[in-house]
Amino acid sequence: MASKPPSPADQRAYPRYQVTLRVHMADLGEVTASVTKDFSEGGVFLHTSAYRPPGSLIPLALIDPTSSEEIPVMAQVIH
Repeated sequence: MASKPPSPADQRAYPRYQVTLRVHMADLGEVTASVTKDFSEGGVFLHTSAYRPPGSLIPLALIDPTSSEEIPVMAQVIH
């Protein structure tokens, strides 16, 4: 019996975690709130209605859920 190929999740370089964090995107003179999903060392899925083309660099602030501290990061749009 042939084995099944690994699923895309099994091929990821880093494990993904189901984490919800508030995020502020402050670019183009606006502050947009969003939430994360599928967080990993290699990236994060960020649900937002604001379109940014692939390759765009976006300054973000992740909001610590316990202290409300803003953690600044620079993100790049992949998809």
